[in-house]
Amino acid sequence: MKTNKKTLINQIVYLLNELTIDYQNSQLEQQKIATELPLNEEEFSLLEEIEILTVNLRGYAIQVKEKGCLQNTETARQSLQQMAIFEIPTIVNFYFEHSRNYPQIKNYLGLAER
Repeated sequence: MKTNKKTLINQIVYLLNELTIDYQNSQLEQQKIATELPLNEEEFSLLEEIEILTVNLRGYAIQVKEKGCLQNTETARQSLQQMAIFEIPTIVNFYFEHSRNYPQIKNYLGLAER
């Protein structure tokens, strides 16, 4: 059982590192989006949705990396399951209509969905 837990922690840490790299690589594209894509009537803009997603994922991953586990595991599990990236209308619209012009952000969203 410990091997499985250690493997899972290593996978989460690896994913955190990859997400961090992809997020940093998408900074220029995020600036382009801020000026090129119009805001819509959604509650949050695309960039706000990405920020919320980033904060949530990094928070859980850093907790696992530093402590080796999650506090409130059941709450975390439910929260992560509800964080279905491709059910967020703003992200879906971007991904299928504009992402070809923003490959770094497309990669980031695909990795975050894992």
